[in-house]
Amino acid sequence: MLKRKLGIKAGMLAVDEDFLTTTGTTLFLHMPAGYAYTLSPNAPPWPVASTAIQIRYDLTEQWTLRLGGFDADGDNVDEFDGNPHGFQFTLQPDNALLIAETTWKGSLGGAKGFYRLGTWYDTNTFPTASGSLKRGLTSVYLAAEQQLYSKANREEDGLYLFTLAGLILQDERTPYDYDIHAGAYWKGLISHWDDNLGFIVTYPHVGDVLVASNLPGQTQTESFLELTHQKNVLDGWAIQGSVIHVINPGGASARQIDNATVLGIRTTFSL
Repeated sequence: MLKRKLGIKAGMLAVDEDFLTTTGTTLFLHMPAGYAYTLSPNAPPWPVASTAIQIRYDLTEQWTLRLGGFDADGDNVDEFDGNPHGFQFTLQPDNALLIAETTWKGSLGGAKGFYRLGTWYDTNTFPTASGSLKRGLTSVYLAAEQQLYSKANREEDGLYLFTLAGLILQDERTPYDYDIHAGAYWKGLISHWDDNLGFIVTYPHVGDVLVASNLPGQTQTESFLELTHQKNVLDGWAIQGSVIHVINPGGASARQIDNATVLGIRTTFSL
């Protein structure tokens, strides 16, 4: 039975708090994992927030529609410059990010999953590689996660695949024309360990139009591979280790930098 039809949220919100999200991408240590490179440069990604309103409507038990409007004034979104205290409330038609997302969430052959298809439009003006200004920036994206295997006695445990991918429709107005985050994780790999083992590939592609323009400081594509293992030692305490391989660090174009491997460890506490 469908218990909730309509929900409205307003205030200082981050766009990727409810949109462009998957569970899998939150497992990893390196910052680009799960960060939508094709999100508008004026958008407020976590931990930055801006004035916003969101509407959620449950069409059925499996289908949900989300709509959002965010302040996309770059000066206000920049918490260190135009909005240092985070309390500047503005929402202008010429500086707005409008986003729509539909979600299917359910079970395929007994395996849980969700699929989100969305699009956004930024009403700002953007400089192009030729130096002119053009209004509007549009993107489409897909966020999905699907369980492939589950344990009979613990349905939430098992193997999951996930992806987050975006495409910019006007690639001359932004550094990245598409990005792909794809990977897998195994929840509850070792019995009674309450652990997660995951692998992800992060590939943000610098637009061919921008690369061909040979602008000073223009970068090439930088990509990441990460293998991580997380164990919940006690309730509220987790320890995690990762191996991260960076291909073409910094996206260097003028000077080639050797690929790098980084070892990381993280521990988190929550009450």
